[in-house]
Amino acid sequence: MANIESIKQKILQLDAGSFQNLCDSYLYKIGYPNIVSLGGEAGTRKTTLGTPDTYFIASNGKYVFVEYTTQKIKLFAKIKDDLKKCLDTSRTGIPYDKISEIIY
Repeated sequence: MANIESIKQKILQLDAGSFQNLCDSYLYKIGYPNIVSLGGEAGTRKTTLGTPDTYFIASNGKYVFVEYTTQKIKLFAKIKDDLKKCLDTSRTGIPYDKISEIIY
């Protein structure tokens, strides 16, 4: 159990960019292919503005959007805002019927 608690504590200490890189790596490891990270600056631990933070195209040919946050204050408002942006076709250029899933 001490190892699990240690891992949890280390995750809580990650900055936003490192957290996103970790999560992208995890998604890849569990089988999500061809991950495109819009919210991360390549080769760094910095985040950039982008909606969604990460996306890929599933085997059904539809998009899977991924949003991440390390925010703790006003979390519900942040999640609501991020999901709203993912569904804003003027922002993403992707129609609703081409999105199969949003992972948060």
